[in-house]
Amino acid sequence: MKRQAIEEAAVVYSDLSVDYFKMFLLNVPAAVIALTLKCFPQLYGLILNMVVKIGINVEIK
Repeated sequence: MKRQAIEEAAVVYSDLSVDYFKMFLLNVPAAVIALTLKCFPQLYGLILNMVVKIGINVEIK
């Protein structure tokens, strides 16, 4: 009787499976933000460099 009570008390209700789809959905926005922040200064510098080399007149207010 005691063994059955101990086994019933030791039952664990948990989901040990990994949900890769949820992990993917959480990581995609973070990856997009990180890559945007990393690439933005390089793209901005490239655009400014092209403007200066080509000699396009840009008015700065």
